[in-house]
Amino acid sequence: MGKNVAVFVDVANIFYAAKAAGVDIDYVTLLKAASAGRDLVRAYAYTGLDPDNENQRNFHDFLRRSNYKVVSKDIRKYGDGKVKANLDIELVVDMMKTARNLDIAIVVSGDGDFAPAIRAVQEQGVRVEVISFRGNTSSDLIEVADQFTDPLIAQAITCGVNVAGALKTEITSLEKTILAQARQRPEYALLESIPGIGQTLAMTILCETGSLSRFPDAAHFCSYCRCVPSKHLSNGKVKGKGNTRNGNPYLSWAFIETAHFAIRFEPLAKKYYERKKARTNPLVALRAVAHKMARACFYVMRDQVPFQAMQAFG
Repeated sequence: MGKNVAVFVDVANIFYAAKAAGVDIDYVTLLKAASAGRDLVRAYAYTGLDPDNENQRNFHDFLRRSNYKVVSKDIRKYGDGKVKANLDIELVVDMMKTARNLDIAIVVSGDGDFAPAIRAVQEQGVRVEVISFRGNTSSDLIEVADQFTDPLIAQAITCGVNVAGALKTEITSLEKTILAQARQRPEYALLESIPGIGQTLAMTILCETGSLSRFPDAAHFCSYCRCVPSKHLSNGKVKGKGNTRNGNPYLSWAFIETAHFAIRFEPLAKKYYERKKARTNPLVALRAVAHKMARACFYVMRDQVPFQAMQAFG
């Protein structure tokens, strides 16, 4: 069962705060975000009205169509040129009246005058959240709120989530295309039949390997996969060690992952791993299994033959 929520928007306050921040308020998105995953009881928008201003009347109509109950009063014009319609009391009264039916009240304003009313509502067991721009929000309001949200930060998070979602969609599409292409090659089915290799690892090994004709033998392939110790050779003699950045890091990852799964699902691989671990250490033993798996995959792909665990680990 969802939480009952009501939203109270101090339109003038949030409008001028947004203007100072150089952004526009999307009242539809604001309401959707505030009530997401909750049961919206009522959304109130408190705003002044200049009867002679058609744009303001249209704005009020827009708010009503967007599921807000508009609470307004005519603006008052003062001698210094300022115009104002104070609706703080109306907001407080509505919040107090609806509190008994709410689990959550959301106040969209930075006005510190609402802090006492928020405390009173909280004493009735209602969670009160505040949405406003931090630079234009009273510290009293931030302190009293059960949760404070700055729309600029929320927008940044939303943008990040949207970008991540878009990337995920593109990655999924690319994976489908790559998988369709990979399945046309007989090596793919052979790789996927090897214990420890599933769809992702089979695609990685197949695509990152490329043409096997560029590898004279299994030793060169394993070296490319970073599955053997790195050495500097000159005229067949070891002149140094290191050079760990040579080779393909993705194949190195793939065969380490393959080794992990092979130890779990292939009894002969597990026995080989346990023997190596007893004489060395777990990491060296794991890399030894990865080396064996890389050699096995080379022969499986080159010779188009099924994987033989006995030949790999016997």
